[in-house]
Amino acid sequence: MERRWWDENAALIERLWTLPPDVRSVVRAPLAAKIRAFFGRGTILEIGCGSGWLASMVAGSGIRVVGVDFSEEQIRLAKARAAAEGRSHELEFRTGDLAE
Repeated sequence: MERRWWDENAALIERLWTLPPDVRSVVRAPLAAKIRAFFGRGTILEIGCGSGWLASMVAGSGIRVVGVDFSEEQIRLAKARAAAEGRSHELEFRTGDLAE
């Protein structure tokens, strides 16, 4: 199911990364809404979560996100965002390397 979602939305996600930063923030909200609608409820594992921007936008309304990234600094930023937003119960971030 998850692979299907990424396959269906790969082109959109690629376009999001090439947009100017001010446009990206406007476009990301509908993407987060699509993800929430697709998964409904439960826990999502985001591999390569970076600083957690997508996890932060998706979590809530019955969805919890666990983000994993190999960059300790990115995970630090993600944890700081979750704490600042008071959403540590919906967002969990871990440092990890899939090769290990």
